[in-house]
Amino acid sequence: AKATKGASSWIEIGSFKLQPSEFAKVTTSMMFAKYFDDNRVKIGINRSTGIALLIILIPAILVILQNDTGSFLVFAAFIFVLYREGLHFLFPLTGLALAFLFIGTFIIGVIPLTIGLVVFAGLALLVIRRRKQNVILLSALLGICLSFIHGVHFIVNSVFQDHQKARILALFNPEDYADNTAYQTLNSMYAIGHGGFWGRGYLKGELTQLELVPEQFTDFIFCTIGEEHGWLGIMVVMGILITFLVRLIYMAERQNTIFGRVYGYSVASILFFHFLINIGMEIGLLPVIGIPLPMLSYGGSSLLSFTILVFILIKLDMHRSDTFSRV
Repeated sequence: AKATKGASSWIEIGSFKLQPSEFAKVTTSMMFAKYFDDNRVKIGINRSTGIALLIILIPAILVILQNDTGSFLVFAAFIFVLYREGLHFLFPLTGLALAFLFIGTFIIGVIPLTIGLVVFAGLALLVIRRRKQNVILLSALLGICLSFIHGVHFIVNSVFQDHQKARILALFNPEDYADNTAYQTLNSMYAIGHGGFWGRGYLKGELTQLELVPEQFTDFIFCTIGEEHGWLGIMVVMGILITFLVRLIYMAERQNTIFGRVYGYSVASILFFHFLINIGMEIGLLPVIGIPLPMLSYGGSSLLSFTILVFILIKLDMHRSDTFSRV
């Protein structure tokens, strides 16, 4: 595999470069939908849910071994599909809480965070009824949280590369990393602000035309839109993207098969995750991760994979009345 910007996820075929991880999203979506359709999976703490998670984890692990963090995180989008199929809302909330602990380990530090959690648990013990089951539950939650943050601390210091740690730290202190890690994000934000409401005009954005924002045709295409077409252009693009997602969800819901519904939600979830992460990192809300903006970013493999994802769903929707209902 060809290493590009630290990720060994490209295969060179003559002058053409192919990124297999983009097409893994297509195959995983189809395998995921096929498994749900064949086995009538009921989400819960059971074997079927474990196998469904393995279908997601196996390609995700192969992708992260290529050091392609952006594509790896996209596989987390399948959590929305599981939620639609019956996953309890506490699981996504638990994931959100762990994300905050992960960030806290970075920003606050493992020792202060440990002390804070212990103090919080002690205060909670004074408030709640000190029944045996409540004490056991609180102790278990504290143990899980402490194990998690110390595990994160170990992984960050033994597995994470310096540039990966810097990207997360730069999210909260971008000025300290203005000359390196936060350079793209800060210039992207400046470009969007520089566009004002109406924009500078097509190909008239100073920051983007002077190429002060690297990767502006791929990962940072959104700031180019912001500088050239302003807030008005951004609102139009956001409106189109939201309408597109709503339409995909509507198509998924009206499918006559479990396969069609699960596949449709997989497509919508993957695209939503791409929209969320790409736009979030360009406006400084999320760390910089190499991930394209669907249908807008330049790129052969990503554009082809997005097209295939949507094409299959449209084809399923065209023939939904020709299939027997298995819902």
